[in-house]
Amino acid sequence: MRPFFRNFPDPTGSSPRRIGNALILGLVICHGGPFDEPEAVGEALARMPGVHGFYGATSMERLPVERGIIEQVRKFTEIKTAPLKKKSLPSSKKL
Repeated sequence: MRPFFRNFPDPTGSSPRRIGNALILGLVICHGGPFDEPEAVGEALARMPGVHGFYGATSMERLPVERGIIEQVRKFTEIKTAPLKKKSLPSSKKL
């Protein structure tokens, strides 16, 4: 029914196909959702044969910056101020 789509590579990217004179090699990448930390991406890629890599956006831009900001604010909030020294109040003298 949809003959054009059968010419595209299979979902695993393992089978090259021809469209006209062009040889199409499949490239399958993972992105988004649970792929937010290097450890998660590494584990996923090890379990998904045929996936060629990872495309990172937020996981490489916004998330590290947020962690840096949170850590910086935490450091500032841990700063202790010097204790106030009690000053004796001037005695009230009657003139």
